[in-house]
Amino acid sequence: MAYFLDIFSAYIIGGMELCAQLYFFLRFLKKRLRPLHFVFCGLLTLVVMRLSYGIACSLTSMVHPFLFSIYSVRAGILCSLLWDIVELFLSLACYIGILKYFSPKERENDIYVMLFSMPVFLIFFMLEYVKKEIYGNDILTDNQGNVLNANHGQMLILQVLAMASLFCILLGYQKMEENFRLNRELSLLTQEENYFRQYVTEAKMHEDETKSFRHDVKNHMVVLKELLRQGEVGQALDYVGDMEELAGKCSFPFCTNHPLADILIHRKLGLAESRGISVCCSLLLPYPCQVRDIDLCIILSNALDNAVKGCGINEEGEKYIRVEGKSQGDFLFIEISNSYDGKKRFREGTGLKNVRAAARKYHGQVNLTVKDGEFCFSVLLSGTGFP
Repeated sequence: MAYFLDIFSAYIIGGMELCAQLYFFLRFLKKRLRPLHFVFCGLLTLVVMRLSYGIACSLTSMVHPFLFSIYSVRAGILCSLLWDIVELFLSLACYIGILKYFSPKERENDIYVMLFSMPVFLIFFMLEYVKKEIYGNDILTDNQGNVLNANHGQMLILQVLAMASLFCILLGYQKMEENFRLNRELSLLTQEENYFRQYVTEAKMHEDETKSFRHDVKNHMVVLKELLRQGEVGQALDYVGDMEELAGKCSFPFCTNHPLADILIHRKLGLAESRGISVCCSLLLPYPCQVRDIDLCIILSNALDNAVKGCGINEEGEKYIRVEGKSQGDFLFIEISNSYDGKKRFREGTGLKNVRAAARKYHGQVNLTVKDGEFCFSVLLSGTGFP
């Protein structure tokens, strides 16, 4: 019986525990984290293993006198089986809980990983001391079945508190990661807000220049008429040239009927053209528009930034960006497509999360598709009462 028990404990239960530990570690490997994160993961694996061992040992030592009073001959065998099963299921529960709720997500915070590793190391060394000095390899019992190695109630409380401390450390690490992510998103939003304020200022200046030019058109025509009447054709042509230059400052190569969108698209597509990317814009927006300027800025700027970045990845073949869309009734549709070779996997970042958040304000939907070497971003905004 003891032989089969050893086989069950060493090979079956031990094999299952090893598989659980490998699965736990491999799940972290798939996250493509930095090396220090894997050291932290390995340390967590050892601590969970030691905690599960210690808690199972304390529990079975407390249960042993009760089993000894009923089945004195088989009490040791039953306790050994109970020990293995409790250790296995407790470690599985811990691994699943860590993977589900406390998995690290950030890749650029090694200093924080080192800080949070210190208390985990302390728990590990404490558990090693308990295993070596208190439990050891021999279990001594009296004639009533009481295990004499230690006060198992106190040891159980100590190790349960150690388990709770481990999860408190992981909770603190998770909150730190969340705070790190929120600070980064706040920084990006602040940067976007600064860009937006700059676009608004330029749009107002452009609108003022356009109003001023329109206001002076009548006067310009009077001057031209007088010059032509006096036969000053050359001077009249020079004056027309000056008017064309002034009119050029009041217009953009991409006209969407929306001043802010004109400036934003002029900036983004101008950058794309400077990088050898072919651009085309047939977007027509209502003005005034029920979509707030800041939301329109978030949607267009992030989508265009992704398009320019996507074209930059494409090293061979034609590079292009197309901006299309129009409003109809209560709906506004915007589509931005760009060349994309598909070699680098696309991942949604903070920018697209902000786009989705802006679209939800207008009962909108964002779609991303990749087909035949082209990446397409489209957003449909509805229920906003467009004119």
